Amino acid sequence: AFPCRVATELGCGIVDNAYVTEGNTYWPCCYPGMTASATVELLQGKTEFSDPYDADFNSGKRLDIMMACYGEGKLGKYLTDADYITVELGMADVVFRANCLADLDAASLSAESVMTFVSEMYNGYQTWLKNYPTLLNYIRDNNEDATVLLVSAFNGYEGVALNEEIFLPI
Repeated sequence: AFPCRVATELGCGIVDNAYVTEGNTYWPCCYPGMTASATVELLQGKTEFSDPYDADFNSGKRLDIMMACYGEGKLGKYLTDADYITVELGMADVVFRANCLADLDAASLSAESVMTFVSEMYNGYQTWLKNYPTLLNYIRDNNEDATVLLVSAFNGYEGVALNEEIFLPI
C-alpha cells in the first residue's frame, strides 16, 4: 500500500476505482500483500493463485475483494489506462511473505521459525524473479507512454539489472 501514501503526499486525488476498507483507501493494485505473482496471474485472467502463499493469503474475503477490484480484466485496464504507475520492488513478495509464514514472534522465536523465514525469503525472491519481468514487460507492451516509478525502501542495486529479461535497470 506504499504507493497510496506516495500518491497522497504528491496531492493526487483518489481515483474512482479506489477500494475503501476498514478506514483505509487503496488505489488499484495497492492492496496490502499484493505480490508480483498474484498480479501476473490476475492479468492472465486466473481466479485462483498457483503460489501456495498467494492462495493461502488471498483466500476467503480477501479473494473476493481481489476479484472484485482486479478480476475480469479490470487490472489490465488499469495498467493500460494509467499515466503513472508505481511498482513495489518485491517487499510483499519477499519480506511480507516471510514474516507471515515464519511467525517471528519474539516470545516464541525458535530455530525452526528462523529457518522458515530464511527459506520463505528465498522462495519469495525466486517467485519474484520469475514474475517481475513479466509484469514490467506487460506494462511496456500495453502502455508504453506510462511513467513507471519503482518503489522501495532503498536502492541497493542502483545501476544493476537483475537479468537480461528485465527491460529496465533497477
